[in-house]
Amino acid sequence: MPSVETLIAPKISEEVSRQLASLFCTVFPDPARDPAAFAQSMQRTWSGYSGPAELRGRRFVARDHGRIVANANLFPRQVVTSRGPEMIAAICAVMTHPQVRGMGFGKAVVRAAFDRVRAGEFSFALFQTANDARGFYEKLGCRTVANPVVNSRDEENPKANPFWERWVMCYLPVGELPEGEIDLLGRGF
Repeated sequence: MPSVETLIAPKISEEVSRQLASLFCTVFPDPARDPAAFAQSMQRTWSGYSGPAELRGRRFVARDHGRIVANANLFPRQVVTSRGPEMIAAICAVMTHPQVRGMGFGKAVVRAAFDRVRAGEFSFALFQTANDARGFYEKLGCRTVANPVVNSRDEENPKANPFWERWVMCYLPVGELPEGEIDLLGRGF
């Protein structure tokens, strides 16, 4: 299994930002996106974090011959369920370089993020994914979420699902999700 490095905001070097931007632009190509500008924006956002220590974002990265080839982001996020306010692991920006897919790098970074849930830091992990990745997550113990997911702070449509991908999924090693709505209290991730 590849080794995983944990990067915690606000510490991230310019070189790491460049490698992450390159990975992102390779996995999610967009001719309008400038990788150098994207790296600078990522560096400013990540290194500019000044909030509470317990809410710092984390990146789990794996390298192949020194180059970052896989990434999973975890951001602590407060949501509201029928149980009341809960701190969850918001998972996003999961990606693996096409040249190393199927070699365990993606699985390693996602498992590292899920380890934080298993350790009891969060009630559960929540994320969205497209059809082609659903099976990958199910093999890691995730399941689809049937609960309505909303953003009560959306003035135009507070009951609309703030996620844009086909599947909302969760990782919950023990127990069940609470019944009813999951209010993200903000935009999707």
